[in-house]
Amino acid sequence: MAIQSSSVVVFNAKQEILLVLREDARIWALPAGGLEPGETFEQAAIRKVREETGYDVELERLVGKYWRPQYPKGGDKMQVFVGRACSLRFARYETEFCTARDSFLGGAIERRQRKDKRRQQSCVQAHCSSR
Repeated sequence: MAIQSSSVVVFNAKQEILLVLREDARIWALPAGGLEPGETFEQAAIRKVREETGYDVELERLVGKYWRPQYPKGGDKMQVFVGRACSLRFARYETEFCTARDSFLGGAIERRQRKDKRRQQSCVQAHCSSR
């Protein structure tokens, strides 16, 4: 029988997307995971967001149903939802599988851009002062 799982694209008020840093693969990913016995795809989606990020989420809609046949045991049937972050239970949340902190994508990109700009300015100043 195929594995069943849910994933959620979680937005905050700024329309940024919540990601988790997976400890096993060291990649940023959407909150996701398998269904527990007797659980619906929607219930699993809400549970996985809470477990992996500390956020409560309100699901807005189903955006896709996928089957990944390359997975063992008959593949992976996944449903992907869009949701809104409602409240944060923990300011920093870690599990054995992932870390979520300041991980809304838009904010992370803006912080990286500011850091890169400061680094560029520093290099230009160092170059100009050496002349």
